[in-house]
Amino acid sequence: MNRIMQLPPPSDPQAIFQYAMSFNAYEVYGSFEAAAEVARRAQRSSIEEIRAELFFKARAARHAGSESYVAAYAELRPLLEKFSHG
Repeated sequence: MNRIMQLPPPSDPQAIFQYAMSFNAYEVYGSFEAAAEVARRAQRSSIEEIRAELFFKARAARHAGSESYVAAYAELRPLLEKFSHG
């Protein structure tokens, strides 16, 4: 789970959303509340925390009818790359 084979390109909102949804933070952290707390804290000390943050930002953006998760992904991508190669 800690390895990332290939990150989507920053210019592909659909691929970014699919990538964000491929990590079910609810399942990983055991509940909506626990996962939301991890995402809210944004400590970014593990790949799971970063993926949870992206998961929540993508879900929130989709519910709001926006693509703001693309900007969130652009911000998180260097960290995702770091953890995927570490």
